[in-house]
Amino acid sequence: MKLRGVNLGNWLSLEKWMQPELFEGIDAEDELDFFSQLSEQEACERLRKHYETYITEDDFSFMADAGVNMVRIPIPYYIYGEPGRPASIDCLDDAFGWAEKYGIKVLIDLHSMRGGQNGFDNSGACGLCTWHKHPEYVEESLQLLEKLAKRYAASPALFGIGPINEPASDHIMALNAFLFKDRYPQRVAQSEAIPDTFLKQFYLDVYRRIKPLLPKEAVIVLSDQFDLSRWADFMPKDEFPGVWLDAHKYL
Repeated sequence: MKLRGVNLGNWLSLEKWMQPELFEGIDAEDELDFFSQLSEQEACERLRKHYETYITEDDFSFMADAGVNMVRIPIPYYIYGEPGRPASIDCLDDAFGWAEKYGIKVLIDLHSMRGGQNGFDNSGACGLCTWHKHPEYVEESLQLLEKLAKRYAASPALFGIGPINEPASDHIMALNAFLFKDRYPQRVAQSEAIPDTFLKQFYLDVYRRIKPLLPKEAVIVLSDQFDLSRWADFMPKDEFPGVWLDAHKYL
């Protein structure tokens, strides 16, 4: 299968640069500020309208006509909802229904973790990377991945699951410190890069916990942490079938 895919960014995980008008009237750069600067009612109302209109069935029809056969859908850690933050799991359900209808595969990508995993706006909190410092946050991520695997395992549209987007390395944290130390000094001060040994253990835990829940053909897509060269000997395919590496090349 030759993949012709697109990323449905800013739908369920916000990235301000893709739709600045969603942040109209507030001085927010990320989801954390979005929720803190708006009332709970206003934030939820804006997001529900956004969820229901930003991506629709018409988009899937358009993509299919254009030859797209896979979409990567970034999702937040609170996709099932929590106090102050609306659920969007129904939108992901819709996406799978549309994908099945139009013959498109879906790669679910856990794009934000509680506490932040890279300090980019796409993680929901600029300058913040503390997810890996809290075992309860890590366990929450693993449990969410299990729930998603069980929910969509029977869908013919499921291509696979990406357990974490762009986890921070040392050079990423240095970049974030440069970009955000003036606006978010407290976030930057408590943040650290995700150690190599920690990330690899997380990937092993993900595989152990969700691979048995997935159909044989589904894949687990691991971020290379912006260094593709150091993964050649990790999780060899004869021992860990169904693992792909995700390399983001910003040009």
